[in-house]
Amino acid sequence: MNTGVTRVMVSFLALMLTGCQQGACYGTDTANHVSVADIVTTEFFNNIFDEGDDDADCPGKNFYSRQAFLHALNSYKQFGRSGSVDDSKREIAAAFAHFTHETQR
Repeated sequence: MNTGVTRVMVSFLALMLTGCQQGACYGTDTANHVSVADIVTTEFFNNIFDEGDDDADCPGKNFYSRQAFLHALNSYKQFGRSGSVDDSKREIAAAFAHFTHETQR
């Protein structure tokens, strides 16, 4: 894993915090009771981050863990937890698709 993963995930989490502040995307969906941890299982997370080159020399390799991701979500209570269950799954999938695209994982 390269340091690009770090930049992408930090940027994404910052965007979630400062993103849409008004209009249809802000505060209109009701919160659901989805558990992001139930969707982002260990197997799901590891399958995504185990893809790509196995570069043992990369200092960022294994820097992010599922637990660190879930811990970071404590600061972003709305991520993956509004709209329908399918909306939550799509939001989470889109985030990880972005992570993997930007880091070529």
